[in-house]
Amino acid sequence: MSRHSVRPGKKPPFVANTPDKQAASALDHLQRGRFRDAVECYKALVKTEPRPEWLAGLCSAYEGRARALAAKDMRREAIAMWRSRAEVCHKPLWEGPYASWLIAEGQVAEVLGYLSTRNAAASDAPQGSADDEIATLQAQLAPALLCADEAL
Repeated sequence: MSRHSVRPGKKPPFVANTPDKQAASALDHLQRGRFRDAVECYKALVKTEPRPEWLAGLCSAYEGRARALAAKDMRREAIAMWRSRAEVCHKPLWEGPYASWLIAEGQVAEVLGYLSTRNAAASDAPQGSADDEIATLQAQLAPALLCADEAL
């Protein structure tokens, strides 16, 4: 028998019993920058009822968590979190810092593939915000291409 006492398991991020209390707890976690707990709270709420405000909270929690991970140089984890955000919250994957994280992780081919798709779509569409997005991606990609493998 061990001399060490048994530690209780990790508490769930919320123990409220009503959706309103759970939502208040989730919002509190989000406002305090506890994004991991906020994600868990909002995911549980959205499973019960996909209210727009809860989905928006979940999106903000995913974004905050991804940015926090990237700030700690955990870009692979940030990329995965950003992909979850896009899938679960129905947000565009390529908005925000996603492309820069891919480039920093050496995933230049994925960014080039997306850029070629956007270029093809932009040539069929009227001028506008698509051009701005393409120009921004090209500017981010240019330094990485200078030192990339010749095959790229």
